[in-house]
Amino acid sequence: NIGAVDLESLDAVERARFNYAMSSFIRNLENVHSKYLNGSIDDVVWSGWANRIHGLLSPPGALAWWRLNESAYSPLFRAFVDEPFDADALPERLDSWDLPAA
Repeated sequence: NIGAVDLESLDAVERARFNYAMSSFIRNLENVHSKYLNGSIDDVVWSGWANRIHGLLSPPGALAWWRLNESAYSPLFRAFVDEPFDADALPERLDSWDLPAA
């Protein structure tokens, strides 16, 4: 949660953990996006995944992480992430969780 809010506030170990977690999760979401583009996932199912991707990358720390790492992902996925989206349709953002600091 802290990294999603403020990437710069993480120490070196926390930043490495956040990077590995985000890299793994976003790579899996890129795979889901690819399956959607290939027709393996229908529009109804995809809409939930699309909202999840935008919700995950919308907090300021997560967006900062994305900007540092987006070149590792396919041009089609990068273009999708950068598309405008309906913020009202997003699931609860990670930075809205009231979690205690670690």
